[in-house]
Amino acid sequence: MNKAQVKTCNWGRENTVKVVLNRNLISFGKPIIVRLSNTTMKAWRTNILSLIYLVKEMLDAVYETALTGRRNQDPVERFFGIVRSINDTPTAHSWLQVFRILSLYQPSKRVVTNANVDDGENGEKIQILVQYKECLLQRFKDSLEYAVKLRHSLREKLENEFLCRYVEKLEEDPNCDTTENILVYYMCGYQLNTRAWAIKCEDCKSMMSTTEEYLPDEFQAAKFTLCSTRGGLKLATPAMSHTFREVEKIIKK
Repeated sequence: MNKAQVKTCNWGRENTVKVVLNRNLISFGKPIIVRLSNTTMKAWRTNILSLIYLVKEMLDAVYETALTGRRNQDPVERFFGIVRSINDTPTAHSWLQVFRILSLYQPSKRVVTNANVDDGENGEKIQILVQYKECLLQRFKDSLEYAVKLRHSLREKLENEFLCRYVEKLEEDPNCDTTENILVYYMCGYQLNTRAWAIKCEDCKSMMSTTEEYLPDEFQAAKFTLCSTRGGLKLATPAMSHTFREVEKIIKK
């Protein structure tokens, strides 16, 4: 179709698309009856109208060239597909890492023996790629080492805090956040309610779950839970609450 045909056609009508299709097919010497559903025809008509209006608006704005999104959309969709195949829910950090790795993979894959790749007089480009790869690998190793140290530190803290079963051994932190303590205690009760099936040791249960009469009178972290409960909320021991507070401190660091 030429520009005049696009302007003269009434694309607001569904039959116009069928007539134009048949007319162009007949011009090739093969008269074919086009059979399309009304839903497909409406969607097609909407796309054509959107394209015409968008191109017209761009040309009226003195743009010399108007490209469709197809040429730019295919690489972007392919990149999206690669990222989603690695992880269904990528974070901003993992997204950038995958983008960097793919940006390095394509040019480095082309560097083969006797290839027509310009690597500079002294191989600067290849050297930069290798150094960047080594940097990423070293950062990955450092992250693994830090994660191992963090797990060991967390395990030691948990073991020490779980040994504090009795309330009189728990020292109050004068710089603690009261709101945070209340939220942590409420979360402990939620964990006892939803993950009780995972606790097989009865002694462990006695260290984590308690009732209202066994709570200290001045234990402020349990006040909100006690005011909100109607008999269904679980009450955690002060030792469990104190342990989870220590875990929160470690994670914040």
